[in-house]
Amino acid sequence: MKYTNKYLIALIIVVFLFPGLCFPGDTANKDKKFQVELYNGLSTLNPTDLNLAMEYNRASEYYNYEGRYRAEDILLGDLFDFTFNKEGAFKKLKSGVQCGGRIKYLWNRKLAFSLEFRYVGRSQESNVAFQYNIRALRPDNNVFFESSQTVRTYSPFILSAKAYIPLLGIHYRWLGNPSYSSFVLESYIAGGPMFGSCRYKRGLVHRHDDSDGYWDERTYSYDIKGNGVGFALDCGIRVQVKLYKSIGVFLESGYSYQRAGNISGNGIYQVKLDDQNALGNTQTVTWEGKWVLVPSTFNASVKYPASEYGGSQYNDFKLDMSGFQARIGISFTF
Repeated sequence: MKYTNKYLIALIIVVFLFPGLCFPGDTANKDKKFQVELYNGLSTLNPTDLNLAMEYNRASEYYNYEGRYRAEDILLGDLFDFTFNKEGAFKKLKSGVQCGGRIKYLWNRKLAFSLEFRYVGRSQESNVAFQYNIRALRPDNNVFFESSQTVRTYSPFILSAKAYIPLLGIHYRWLGNPSYSSFVLESYIAGGPMFGSCRYKRGLVHRHDDSDGYWDERTYSYDIKGNGVGFALDCGIRVQVKLYKSIGVFLESGYSYQRAGNISGNGIYQVKLDDQNALGNTQTVTWEGKWVLVPSTFNASVKYPASEYGGSQYNDFKLDMSGFQARIGISFTF
């Protein structure tokens, strides 16, 4: 591992210093005023309000099923038997990918102005299954008189967030000039509107089987989408090295504030009821509404995003896609 790190550091040094040594400053490019850049990158994300959907479903499952059965197991002792299995886990939305491009005007040796368009987003899917096996004893003769199995499968469980962001930026060069220098170091700050959108989708199949042969199955689908406008502010540091003539490669890293409010959109809720006696009873409800944070019925401190309740009596939902960002790209000076 120690030698691997040494080789990695050496490779980075070669990538960023070798081009500059092979292609020293080109004074013939001094009059070039424009730079076009294309990049890809990664960012940390923590859309807190959106991730509450994951926290709520995890807490709800425990409160209504696992926690209740465990309490009965303790209270009833040998009269009650409970086993539990789980596959998968609810996942937070924690990171995102981004891509974009910008055009820069090199105003003088120190300052440049830019127009940029950026996309950042991520969709996180979870698949989780819970199995509860219950047996209850008849007190007089220790015979199991009730036996059942409940399986609850969340698939798919999707949290998605994305944003399109046009930015106007100012760049200050501490070292070098992209028109002719082999190495450029600069800092930047950029801001602009954020056009954000998000989605929360939950599919759930609830299957219950009794020992006497009776069964019932309920299939739920809840899907809400929302859009809103906010503001983005991006700042950081950038390093660029020349590859060949007017072509360079750059790395930049910084922090970006990206937040939108007044999220609203359409939603749909569908439930299909099947059991041993009847099949295919389906109910569907659709709506258009504002996203809010609704307290759960089992614990007011546990909230979840929804759009079917209206907005006045609940806290507003915010789509916060702020985080640290790192980008790598290629630039063309002309």
